[in-house]
Amino acid sequence: MRKTAFFVVLFFLWGLLPARAASLQIEAPGGMKSGQDDAISAYGLPGKPLRAVLEDYEVRAQALFYNIRRREATFSGEVVLQVQEEKTRTTLRAEKLVLTLGAQTARAEGRVDLAFEEEGLYLEAAAVEADLRRETYVLVGRPAVARFRESHRFAARRLVYDRKATRLTVEEEVVWEMTCQAGKRTLTATRGEYDRTRGLLELMEVTAAEKDLRLQAGRLVYEEETERFHLTENPRLAQGDERSLTAASIAWEPAKELYYASGEVTFRDPVYTGTAHEAFYEPAAKRLLLRGEARLARGEDFVLGAEILYDFGAGRLRVDGGAKARILLAEET
Repeated sequence: MRKTAFFVVLFFLWGLLPARAASLQIEAPGGMKSGQDDAISAYGLPGKPLRAVLEDYEVRAQALFYNIRRREATFSGEVVLQVQEEKTRTTLRAEKLVLTLGAQTARAEGRVDLAFEEEGLYLEAAAVEADLRRETYVLVGRPAVARFRESHRFAARRLVYDRKATRLTVEEEVVWEMTCQAGKRTLTATRGEYDRTRGLLELMEVTAAEKDLRLQAGRLVYEEETERFHLTENPRLAQGDERSLTAASIAWEPAKELYYASGEVTFRDPVYTGTAHEAFYEPAAKRLLLRGEARLARGEDFVLGAEILYDFGAGRLRVDGGAKARILLAEET
């Protein structure tokens, strides 16, 4: 059996690209056979999968069908693909794997697990298409999932990972769960891109819930180094049904429980409507600081100043810098 298998392997080698030296090793406990249709089949046994090694690729599976003319290998049954490089190793597990050797592409189906162990990246999907030469991976699922160690988890209908650029793109029904010093956060979006090298995450059409707060924006950028969120494109912060804050941009620092709004700031609650160039909002402390031509109004009555501090927990106002008022604004008791 070993002599026959070795002869088949030699026959297989002549079907590879002549411009590139290559070698193939197959260990098939269940036997091998070649047909007249330029095909080779190899099989494993229960508990003893076949093993195929080609250059940097090692595959274990229960069955292999190889089309010599197309240089296409189809593996099935508990498939494990390992790509060993100088400093890294990639492992793919699937029910079925199709390797096109000339083009160096792979297509995997049936609960696919893909691990870049040294990078701490783990992916799960229903199907994966990979360009092994360019190191790009397209995953689809309901959802497909990407986990970066313990800090980030992405779920979406479609994921694209560019390994050379260390960039992950997520599309359709995106859910991002992140863990930082301030705790865990969950955000939803329509699309996103995570640049691991720069430590930046960008999400589009995003919504975030934080206790009784709800953040919405057309675009969000998260900086890993500062653990700061920056929202633009019509951002809005709502606290329950009572208070809301809109501006050209809103920055959120979870560790400080602080929201900073700038550019055409508007604040509303059941009592007042406020406007300013910028604002500092502290929901936990129940304070709002309006700065820059600050104005706070209740009906036809208003107060103006360079800064207005509104303590809505205690029902007090403090105005600094050229204060003007139509009447004294005071909370009813």
